[in-house]
Amino acid sequence: MALDLSATGPKIIDGAGGGTSFSDPVRQTVQINQANLGAIQVTEAGLEAAVGTTADSGWIGSGVASLVALLKAIAVRLGVGVVASDGGGVVATGGLAQLLFAGLTPVNGYLVQNNSAAALYVSDTATAVSTGSSILLNPGVMWVTPPGYKPPGPVSLYGATSGAAYAARRW
Repeated sequence: MALDLSATGPKIIDGAGGGTSFSDPVRQTVQINQANLGAIQVTEAGLEAAVGTTADSGWIGSGVASLVALLKAIAVRLGVGVVASDGGGVVATGGLAQLLFAGLTPVNGYLVQNNSAAALYVSDTATAVSTGSSILLNPGVMWVTPPGYKPPGPVSLYGATSGAAYAARRW
């Protein structure tokens, strides 16, 4: 289904019929308040510059909110406009898991790439090990968290070989 936001009149996103609202994934109504929906840079500053903060009510996934609040919620969940922070390095001690990003939990997501000749393992739910729920990164493989994924805890990395290189970014 296509939606022309520049056209005048009702904007229907969920199904056919009349009205000026659409349903969010949990089936709550979200009111569209903005009249001029031209191209808007999808950052908080870009949204505020384009449509202002006057209709910026908070939105936590249910109830009525402005288009600005809805777009901000989407941008925050996807990490749009967030500067990535470097966390790459080498395995300090082979056979012992180490925390990436100085033990900080990435706010919106992260990536880790194995730049060594040995297998590495990464986990954000428990201490990384070479078995179990850790994610295997074979040489040259990169793991990137999916859009909208918020890591539940600090990221740990396990490698059996000291000095195994990896690249890492958090955002």
